[in-house]
Amino acid sequence: EGGRVRLDCQTSLSGADLSFTWLSPNRGFITPNGFNDSLISMFFNGTLEVHAATVNDSGLYLCTAV
Repeated sequence: EGGRVRLDCQTSLSGADLSFTWLSPNRGFITPNGFNDSLISMFFNGTLEVHAATVNDSGLYLCTAV
């Protein structure tokens, strides 16, 4: 608990115009432009970073790339 967790979005797609979205068990949909949370960062390469992760952050995270 309290550590930093990074989740990479693995995809066979390529290109500069890729768009990533994460579905979080307790935060709903996370997109680079539409999400503002000091405890989570999403990078344009699709990586999701949870700062100071707790047991409440556990669960299934789903990433989609379009």
